Amino acid sequence: MHYSLLLFEPNSDVPSLAHTLNGDNFRVARAFSDAEAEMWLAANVPDAVVVNLLHGGSFPTGIRQLPTVTHFSVPWVAVSEKSQSLDDCLVCPPEKLLPTVTKAIEDSLLVRVGPFALDVKSQSLWAQGDVHHLTPKLALLMQILLENSGQIVYRKAIMQHVWKTDYMGDTRTLDVHIRWLREIIEVNPSRPKFLLTVRGAGYRFIDTSTKSI
Repeated sequence: MHYSLLLFEPNSDVPSLAHTLNGDNFRVARAFSDAEAEMWLAANVPDAVVVNLLHGGSFPTGIRQLPTVTHFSVPWVAVSEKSQSLDDCLVCPPEKLLPTVTKAIEDSLLVRVGPFALDVKSQSLWAQGDVHHLTPKLALLMQILLENSGQIVYRKAIMQHVWKTDYMGDTRTLDVHIRWLREIIEVNPSRPKFLLTVRGAGYRFIDTSTKSI
């Protein structure tokens, strides 16, 4: 599992935390100013944002108002030598950075696969560079597909999870919801690349970003 992190380091005189975070589990993007952070967050939903407040520095309140932050349960972790209280933000010393970030991500309500991110609580979906607010049924459908990425999700399992029924006599409602999802996540819904039909079985969600790995 690779987690996407934004590391915000506004103080150039402070030693970077990148060497601590870079590794098999994290993919780190770095920003050194509010403008750089805003630009990156305008196009990405990270699993967490880490703010380097070692040796002082101010917490970036402005970038927390961006749609990719306000609509998603993205945890914020501030690294500081001194104990301090910041609204909706975890504060930890540098030696506890990795376990703090890992636990914060594991406790969040964000489900992500490739370029897609679903917030289970707000039912917001990041797809095709924009925030989409899903209905409860579409959110449940997207969740089961993302959580089983790469695997066949059988129609019966979907009906049980989303519509709480074992009745398979009429699944046209499922077909309609699949079409609605494709209209949101696919560039060409008629020729899907992410949400594929497995004839006679169900559907498979594909993370195309891992094909070459």
